[in-house]
This record gives sequence, C-alpha cells and structure tokens, in this order.
Amino acid sequence: PLVLYGIDETDHESGTTIIGCGKGECRIVKTKSNGLNAEHPENCVFILLNQNKEGFRAYGINIESICVDGNNVADYGIYCPTATAESNFKDLEIRKCVDTGFMVKHNTYLNLFERITISYCGKCGFNVGGKVNTSNQFLNCYVRGGEVGYNLSGSYCQVTNCCADGIRDVVFDLVNFRGTCTSIGSESTDANVVIKVGMYS
Repeated sequence: PLVLYGIDETDHESGTTIIGCGKGECRIVKTKSNGLNAEHPENCVFILLNQNKEGFRAYGINIESICVDGNNVADYGIYCPTATAESNFKDLEIRKCVDTGFMVKHNTYLNLFERITISYCGKCGFNVGGKVNTSNQFLNCYVRGGEVGYNLSGSYCQVTNCCADGIRDVVFDLVNFRGTCTSIGSESTDANVVIKVGMYS
C-alpha cells in the first residue's frame, strides 16, 4: 500500500497532498495482494496514518483528481485504520475493490468527500464508521454496484446530491446518523432497502 501521512493535531502545517492530472488520466493500480506490515496488514491501495506513531488521528490529508484502482486485488481503495480529520478527498474514482472503496474504521470529523465515484466494489462504497463522527460532508458522490452504497454515521453531517445504482442490499445505511440528507436517491431496483436508519445499541 501507499502510505499517506497526516499531521499531529498540534501542527498547523498540511499533511500529505496528492493532486493528480485527472481521474481519467492518472491511475494508481494495486497489483499485489499485501498489507503494509504486521501492524497494518490491511490489503489496500492507500492507507492513511498519523506521522507520529503515537498519534491517533491523521490530520490534513488531501487527495484529488486521481483514480484508485483496486484491480480486484485490493480489499480496500482508501483505508484509514484510526481516524481522520480536516482532510479533503475530491474528484476521485475508486474502483474494483474486493471489499470497500473508502473505509474509515474510527471516528472522523471535519472531512470533505466531494465528487467521488466508487464503482464495482464487492461489499460497500463508503463505510465511514465510528460512534462520534461529526461535521463531515458528502457532496455529489456516486456509488455503482455492491451490497451497500453508503454506510455512514455521525452528527452534524451533510449528504447532498449523492446517489447509488446497482446496489443489492441497502443503498443508504445511516446508523447513528444525525444530520441532513438532501437530493439523495437511487435507481437500484434490486435493493432490499433504500434508506435504513437506526441507533447503536
């Protein structure tokens, strides 16, 4: 996996920034099924970490205008095993991941997910978990194929102009989600549920 380092929350500079020449022309392809090391065995194209090994959150990461291609080899396209904050992910295509296109395992806040297309991932498009996510924005995103389109949680979050097609189970799985959804939809005629809401037990 390619490692993108964030900054410490006490640092006011920016973390890793990758700006490609356009998602149709700039492609990063996973060719081998492997993890980073024993501590991070996740099989992904990108892994987001904090530069300080003791730090919990990866701050200030920016990825823009590239295609992240799992090549049916990677489990995840972009994977964050801890938490991410104050980061921007724009104009991306994430495709052909065995499991999930964009996975954040823990709490995340003040992130922008804009104009991201996730295609042909086996299980889920976006899986942004954690019980105390807050103030994230999902704008003009699209998921094609998979069991779940969007698995999102958090407070004060915004989902606007997002849709998903070809979903087999749940299009929008909004667990513990307290935010606003505007102009969202789906043409997935095979989906069991379009919008599912619930709370953590």
